[in-house]
Amino acid sequence: MPGYNFITQADMEHITTQVLQKSKIATSWNGCVEKIDIDYIIEFVYDIEITWENIDNLDSNGIILAAIKPSDKIIIMNESKKDLFIEKMGTMNFSKAHELGRWILHVAKNNGHEQITFLPIEVFHCRNMIKRHPIEVQADMFAASLLMPKAIISEAVNELKQKGYVTFPELYKIADEFEVSISALTNRIKTLGLLYIKNKTIYNSEDETIGQIKLFWIFFITNIELIKNMKSKEVRQASFSTEGMNEISLNEARMLYLESKDNKWHLHKKVGK
Repeated sequence: MPGYNFITQADMEHITTQVLQKSKIATSWNGCVEKIDIDYIIEFVYDIEITWENIDNLDSNGIILAAIKPSDKIIIMNESKKDLFIEKMGTMNFSKAHELGRWILHVAKNNGHEQITFLPIEVFHCRNMIKRHPIEVQADMFAASLLMPKAIISEAVNELKQKGYVTFPELYKIADEFEVSISALTNRIKTLGLLYIKNKTIYNSEDETIGQIKLFWIFFITNIELIKNMKSKEVRQASFSTEGMNEISLNEARMLYLESKDNKWHLHKKVGK
């Protein structure tokens, strides 16, 4: 397998920006999200052929989505997984971009010629390897940076944040517009530090998470007598207004207290008003 050099995230953003500029594809925000035409970049800009054939026989240890044959300058998509690709266009696009990354970052640079296969990106394992090789990690970095340019995804997310919060349906919409999977989108967002996502909950930042827990404890301490007076067999609601307070952080803080006491109190947040 060809060698590799350490590539920072900043370096990768620069590399993929150059690829997009070479392809005459916009890298700046123009008010909307548009998918990156990965087929055009591969076939017409880098003159790499994309073919389809059954390549399950290349590895018996896992499901193979694609392979690259540098000696023939061919990316092979697994024909047996075509239904999966049709159902999940984002997985297909990411796989193609990943392999283009292998070509640009490692094969072309090192003039290496060997056949390399890839397993599904969701599994995060390579053929015959327990842990992913750094070149595979780099190819994933390349794919994410290419398909979701930093300037564009940053502005798209920042627009959503202007109203004070971001929802998963909004992120799914952006993923659909980029034609990537929601996992690829959220990983990219976390890498760039645009949002903090924990326990299926979206925060504007990690600092906001900490702040919300602090807000809960301020409420808890100032209302301790009210909470103590709650009967163990009753479910009472304590309504309070803390704009931006998140239900998950509230529950986490509440459980810290309840686990330390032999009580069965139920404290519920009344959302919205």
